[in-house]
Amino acid sequence: MLHSIAEQRQKRELPPLFWYMELGEWEKASDRVRRHPREVKTWATLRTKNNTDEPAPLPSSASIASYATKASSSSGTKRLALHHACFKLRTAGSCPVASKASEDPYVQVCRFILMLLRLYP
Repeated sequence: MLHSIAEQRQKRELPPLFWYMELGEWEKASDRVRRHPREVKTWATLRTKNNTDEPAPLPSSASIASYATKASSSSGTKRLALHHACFKLRTAGSCPVASKASEDPYVQVCRFILMLLRLYP
């Protein structure tokens, strides 16, 4: 029983590679890929909030409880590292560059994606 709980917890946790990508640590993510290539092929489930910008219709009094549940619900999306890097590329273009000495985040993500494609075409 204890073993199965540990296995379930391990399945729910993100691999370190995904954490590095999430934090924008692309050099660390690249190093992680070189040292732990199996993580590149790992499907990870990322929790995302169902957030819509559209105004929601007002619920009837009978469905207020279900409306509150739907408004705060989240869903799981399974992704490989390549999928997640491409997703992060969308937001990297809108990030300002901190200084001229640091590399553009968009370029960092592009290099990481190219590395993944070279390693696992």
